[in-house]
Amino acid sequence: MMTNRAGAVTTLCLSADAHLLAAGYATKIDIFEVASGKTLRTLATRRTDRLLSFSPDGRFLVALGENNDKYIWNATTGEKLATLVNLSGALNSRGSDWLVVTPDGLFDGSPAAWKQILWQFGGNTFDVAPAETFFNEFYYPGLLADVMAGKQPHAPKTYLTAGPSSARTKVDDAERTRTTVLTAERKLEC
Repeated sequence: MMTNRAGAVTTLCLSADAHLLAAGYATKIDIFEVASGKTLRTLATRRTDRLLSFSPDGRFLVALGENNDKYIWNATTGEKLATLVNLSGALNSRGSDWLVVTPDGLFDGSPAAWKQILWQFGGNTFDVAPAETFFNEFYYPGLLADVMAGKQPHAPKTYLTAGPSSARTKVDDAERTRTTVLTAERKLEC
């Protein structure tokens, strides 16, 4: 069951009901059904996760990443739901600042945390915008509570952004590429 081309297992976690086992590798997490040993789903990761934990009800799997960011997945579907960004070492962080981001860019957090992030588009280092640029479209108060309650908040499919000469430009999912949150310390793939 644990032999895999992804290398050695770096962390294991058993769900509270002992029905599921999560195994972390260098580039993925496998979720197994304990009784059969069958792999139920594979979660791709780009980092080594140091610790895994199922929620008490087994609905969520949380991984503690190398920068102490916490990645939350739906344990049933394997969908990545949110990332709790660790800002404890970030420049100008007061220690109480926090930020949560969904894969499609919704965010919530302390006001000071908003000043520490930029949205980066298309992988271009210089194609960035401050959080305030998309605040009305992507700020979602109570985001983490809604995610944990099983709600499925999603960012708008189409939104307006500032373009050349301060013109308003329509951007939709077909034009928008993967959004990256940039903190003072690192890039975080959402």
